[in-house]
Amino acid sequence: RIDPFFNETVQSAATDAQGNVSFKICEGTTGCSPGTKIVVEVQKAGIQPAIVEKEITNSVVEFVPQSLEFNLDLTEKTTEQLALQIKNLIPSTLKVKRIVLRGSFDGVLDVDRMAAFLSQFADRVEIEFGATKSVNVLAALNDDAQLLEESVSPTGSILIELSDDRLGYTWAPKEIPLKVNVN
Repeated sequence: RIDPFFNETVQSAATDAQGNVSFKICEGTTGCSPGTKIVVEVQKAGIQPAIVEKEITNSVVEFVPQSLEFNLDLTEKTTEQLALQIKNLIPSTLKVKRIVLRGSFDGVLDVDRMAAFLSQFADRVEIEFGATKSVNVLAALNDDAQLLEESVSPTGSILIELSDDRLGYTWAPKEIPLKVNVN
């Protein structure tokens, strides 16, 4: 274990007859701080060692991609959907409690349609520990976009609030930046 201050703790043990071994790596009231790296190296005579490295994070989920960028035009591509992958990093089932659109978008996007599209995922998407679920995000031009004389790239964000109903806990909303290029 290597903590964020580069203090290193090393443990070693031999397996039992079934090939199992157990360690308590982050124990006590403080546990492991975010940024702590856990490196597990398994060795056996005559076989190349296997190494697994993990880092403790304070994130509940991982978003892929970390931001969304849409490319629309006034003639052929007036809407676009992109997938936002959400991976659960904690050993509990998470639910997408709320998902909302935030931004003014220069008055060229159909904000009501986009928000309604997002609302279908609220209280319906559950993500088991280690699993990844996809939420589609829609960008759509409104009728006023036809009045544009030059390209614009309005920005905003998607706010996603996650909860664990079993624990009765809701995390502060996570923000995913988005940009819509209109040519």
